Amino acid sequence: EQGGFIVGPVLHNALNPMEEDVVTMETGRKSTPSWVWIVIAIILAALVAVGVMLCKRGAFGGATGGDNVGVVLPAPTTTTEPAPAPTSKPAEDPLASVEAARAAVTAAEAAAVASNERFHVIAGAFSIESNADNFIARLKREYPELTPRKIADASKGLYLVSIIQTATRREASGKMNLYRDLDLWIYEQ
Repeated sequence: EQGGFIVGPVLHNALNPMEEDVVTMETGRKSTPSWVWIVIAIILAALVAVGVMLCKRGAFGGATGGDNVGVVLPAPTTTTEPAPAPTSKPAEDPLASVEAARAAVTAAEAAAVASNERFHVIAGAFSIESNADNFIARLKREYPELTPRKIADASKGLYLVSIIQTATRREASGKMNLYRDLDLWIYEQ
């Protein structure tokens, strides 16, 4: 009865057959009001927000955000040398260089087919040609024994990077297993 709980007479007799008074025991621990926990949560959220903001500004060892706050650039220097004279060379046509690169890729593909290297072990496919060129340069540094080539797949608009070129699918599959650390597949040209 004292704790807001009323026991029926049958249960009361079963629980307390000797008719002794109820003894209430103190736990010795008082509960913290909920408003204190809410204030603590708000303070912690504010501290996390400030930490994220400082981290983005590079306050913890370098600018990691995109705004480069805190980066000190060197002061511009002036020189007494005269500026180079403009040349009369016409500006290069960017489309001409792209067409020349495509012609070179097409010529390389024709040479590969003529030499009976129809099957290629492909290590990457790129929609931007410069990304394929960068990947080829990385492969040449990391795997000097390979002969990576760029193959233009016009139907899909991709530049494939072939690391092994063979005449048969079986040979391509066997050589592909030597480079299990790369994500590879076979392409038939």
